[in-house]
Amino acid sequence: MATFRSVMGTIYKAYIYKTLYRDASRFLKRTFDDIDLDLDKKALLRKVGLTPYSPVKRTIGGLSFFLLGAAIGAGLGAVLAPKPGVELRHEVKEKAMDLLGRSNETPIERRVQA
Repeated sequence: MATFRSVMGTIYKAYIYKTLYRDASRFLKRTFDDIDLDLDKKALLRKVGLTPYSPVKRTIGGLSFFLLGAAIGAGLGAVLAPKPGVELRHEVKEKAMDLLGRSNETPIERRVQA
């Protein structure tokens, strides 16, 4: 429960600071039209202990870990398989060709074969 409370506190804190930043910058821009204010949003977020959200970087990172795990799992599966390598490769090739052949068929043709 303490973790949830700290997460909610951080989210609330971020919302307050973001709103405060937005309102303060609007006020200062309206009040001092002749002064060029360049408030750095990233610097303010870092000062509070936050970073800007970048979903693309996180998605690419997660996807690369998933693909790496899949490759490692496939390699370990092939190495630790109970069948000899030639027999295993032949079986995998047959199944892959069967799946490729099935993907070209229409659903009606699949029902007829079943």
